[in-house]
Amino acid sequence: MLIALVNLAAAAGIIVILAIGIHITGLQIVYIFCKTSHFDYPFFLIGVPLILACIFCIRAAIIAVRGFRELPPYIPSLITIITPAMVLLFCVLSITYFNAHRERIHRARPSAPEGFRSQIGPVLQFGPFKERHADASTSAVIWYFDPAAHEVPAEILIGTDPVPERMSSVAERPGDGRRHEFQLAGLTPATRYYYRVPGLDGRVRSFRTAPARGSGAAVRFMALADSGNTKRSSSAHSYYAEVTRAAHLHYAAANEEPAFRIHAGDMVRNGCDLEGWREHFSSDDAAGSIPVIITPGNHEYVGDGGANFRYFFGQPEYHAIDYGDTRIICLHPFDGPGRTLDGPVVSTGKEQYRWVRDQLARSTGVPWLIVLIHIPMLSTGDYGSNEILMAQYFDLFKEHGVDLVVSGHDHNLDIFETEGGPLYLVAGTGGSHLDSYIMDRRARRWPGWINAPDAGRSAINAPDREHAGRWRHVHGELSWGFTDVSIRNTIMAVSYYRWLGFARFLEITGQDRDVWDMPGFDEMARERHSLKSVERVIQAVKIR
Repeated sequence: MLIALVNLAAAAGIIVILAIGIHITGLQIVYIFCKTSHFDYPFFLIGVPLILACIFCIRAAIIAVRGFRELPPYIPSLITIITPAMVLLFCVLSITYFNAHRERIHRARPSAPEGFRSQIGPVLQFGPFKERHADASTSAVIWYFDPAAHEVPAEILIGTDPVPERMSSVAERPGDGRRHEFQLAGLTPATRYYYRVPGLDGRVRSFRTAPARGSGAAVRFMALADSGNTKRSSSAHSYYAEVTRAAHLHYAAANEEPAFRIHAGDMVRNGCDLEGWREHFSSDDAAGSIPVIITPGNHEYVGDGGANFRYFFGQPEYHAIDYGDTRIICLHPFDGPGRTLDGPVVSTGKEQYRWVRDQLARSTGVPWLIVLIHIPMLSTGDYGSNEILMAQYFDLFKEHGVDLVVSGHDHNLDIFETEGGPLYLVAGTGGSHLDSYIMDRRARRWPGWINAPDAGRSAINAPDREHAGRWRHVHGELSWGFTDVSIRNTIMAVSYYRWLGFARFLEITGQDRDVWDMPGFDEMARERHSLKSVERVIQAVKIR
């Protein structure tokens, strides 16, 4: 009888552990996984513990009622073999799962405060955030990094007059003496502010706050992703600086300036690569005057679990920003039960998913809704469409009237239209190495560097039968460039501007598409090959 009770106690303990695992993951997330071809994840999470608990209950029942001696000889042998094997599998899965959960709670320390040796900034962002929400019409955040630690709190001067003597002083919020952050609140909507950072270079810079909600003011911004800044020896491994330089020249020629810039993740190739972070920040001359909206990519989590990303940008990893009549919701799919950072087994976790649903429900009166998430739901590129994210968000975004979803991850451009839903943009053209091998693979192969549906060459894969046929592939191509988004009245225009196409790149550099590198371009090369300008390739329009 004692042995039977021990078996029942083991079964009860397993059920308790199972209940804790389901509570951490969330029943909704488990259900979403069960709807996809990745149902093996919930099977291992739920099925293995249930099977093991049943085995212990059966053992207890046999011992209590009849005993093993009265059974056919092969049954005790079978149970003896299966039980330790299942116990071992359960222990391995439990340790792996709870270790992953522990890593998400007890995060790594950033290496940048002690290891970063260059100045950064100033960088202009939206914030500060209250309950993961920021209003760009009345607030802003300015920060800079100085490797030399200072005990005396830093200050900036700010005001609506460009003369420093007429500006007001704002002290930094408490920090580590290296990263200096200034939170600006109570600003006036649609107003240009000037500021000076005495502790940095003393230049007078300016920015403009967003218009007030309900003003109906037009907004224009640029978007890209996957700049992947790392520089080794003399070979430039990113054209991010070239793309941003060409974009700013384009806007300047039109006597315009984007209200803000979106970067949909993968700024570096490894989160703890400090040289990569230095390259990223040094490649952006407009960071102090044009606000940037950032959502993390999988590479920001590689190496340090996102520690340096969180340190530099100092914002919640998922949040919402109101810019006039537009709400931008920034997500990341790296806190779910899946452990493959680059996909396909990624999802937002229980708490983030609940927050997203709540944000969308509260956005009923918001005229324009934009979502940023690094891993694309629809893509013809390297990783293709993501089945789990489609199950999690495709219908939800349509139901709540999302207008545009901006992603990256795949290093190409893709634009999709959906039936009564948002435009889907894959903006992985920000400067990183293009995924040219998609032109040689067997499945979803691109015959050329332009993947146009009207030529019968769309390489989209249908994640499941439920969603198949509910979108139209507008355009795809292998190139570097940026996407301009203009919202005016009831029209959103999404235009892609190519800086350098893959075929032209091979022609300029004299390389073969099978083996190629990314050399830097000097001023003479930029002039000779017209690399200071961009050309508009495609425009997709959404009408409210």
